Amino acid sequence: MDKEIKQKSVESYFSEFNILEDQKEKVLMAITDMVYSFNQRIIEYQKEIDPENKTKILKIIEEKEVLIREKIEKVLKGEEENITYDY
Repeated sequence: MDKEIKQKSVESYFSEFNILEDQKEKVLMAITDMVYSFNQRIIEYQKEIDPENKTKILKIIEEKEVLIREKIEKVLKGEEENITYDY
């Protein structure tokens, strides 16, 4: 049986990390692209039929989740000062 995984929003990370209003813009700029990429992989995982490929995609999803969390922690600690967001 497939592991239940769902897409996440930037807002869900705001809630999970209890991000204050004055920190939201910086965190938003830091993780928007990462969250988009994470969600694209989840879509890919959900469409994939081959169990071996699903396992590979799931590993990537888990790695992306860790990277998003690390990025948020760095921003909140002030370790990520030069954040640029390419619109």
